[in-house]
Amino acid sequence: MERVILGRISSLLHLQHTSSVGSHPHKSFPTPSCSLSSAFTWDGAHTNSLCATHSCSHHLTISPCPSHCPAQFNVVAPSLHVTAIVGQDVVLHCQLSPCKDAWRSDIRWIQQRSSGFVHHYRDGEDLEQMAEYKGRTELLRNGLSDGNLDLRISAVRSSDSGSYSCVVQDGDNRGEAVVNLEVSDPFSQIIYPWKVALAVVITLLLGLFGITIFLYKKQERNFDRLELRAWRAEKRSEDLKDLVTVIEAFYEKMERMEAKVEKLTADMVQQREESEKHGEETVVETEESEELSEELD
Repeated sequence: MERVILGRISSLLHLQHTSSVGSHPHKSFPTPSCSLSSAFTWDGAHTNSLCATHSCSHHLTISPCPSHCPAQFNVVAPSLHVTAIVGQDVVLHCQLSPCKDAWRSDIRWIQQRSSGFVHHYRDGEDLEQMAEYKGRTELLRNGLSDGNLDLRISAVRSSDSGSYSCVVQDGDNRGEAVVNLEVSDPFSQIIYPWKVALAVVITLLLGLFGITIFLYKKQERNFDRLELRAWRAEKRSEDLKDLVTVIEAFYEKMERMEAKVEKLTADMVQQREESEKHGEETVVETEESEELSEELD
C-alpha cells in the first residue's frame, strides 16, 4: 500500500515539475484513505522544493517548503495511565512523532515526585539512575530505530506509583510526555480488612483492660475506705468499751459511797436514838433529882 502511495506521489511531483512549480503554490488531489503519514522532498533543476503529505484527510497536499526540512518531533504517550500489580513487570510506552531513529538521542525517564532519573540513555549507553531503580529498568532498544522509547520496570513496588516524564533531547529539539503508573497490591487489599478487624479487637481489648483496671482501682479505693471505716468503728468500739469500764468503775464507786452513806445514816440514826434515849434518861433523872430535892426540903 505504501509503495502505491509513493508511486502516486512521485507521479504527481513529476507533473508538478513539468508544469511550472511556482505557478501552483498549493494543490490538493483526492487519494484513498490511509493512516500512513509520510513526508517527501523533491529538488530538481529549480531552486524550489516540494514537501508532500499523505494523511487521512483523503487528500494529497503538495506545498512548497524550504530546501531543508528540520527534523522536529514530539514525544507521544499512547497510554497516559498504566496499571500494574506489585511484583509484575510493566512497560511504560512513549514514542517519537513523526517516527525517527532515536539511537543517538538523549532519552531520560524521570520520576516527577523526586525529579530523579529512573533511566538515562545517551548514544547507546545507560547512564546514572536512582538507587531504588538500579537493576530494575531497561530501555527497550530494539524499538529505538522506529522511534519507540519504551521503558520496562521489573518487579514493580507500591512506591513506584506516580507520574513519569519521558524527555528526549536531539540537538536543539526537545520533546516530553508524561505517563502515570498506578501499582496496586491485592494481597494488602485482602489483608487490610483483617488488619482493621485486628485493630478493632486490640482496641476493644485495650478498652476492656482499661475499664477493668479502672473498676479494680475503684474497688480498691472502696475497699480502703471500708477498711478505714472498719478501723474507725473498731476504735470507737474500743473507746466505748473503755468508757463503759470507766462508767462501771464509777458506778461501783458510787455504790460503795452509797453503802458508806447508808452506814453513816444508820449510825447517825442509832446515835440519835441513843441520844434521845439518853436525853429521856436525863430528864427522868432530873425529875427524880427535883423530886428528891423537894422531898429533902
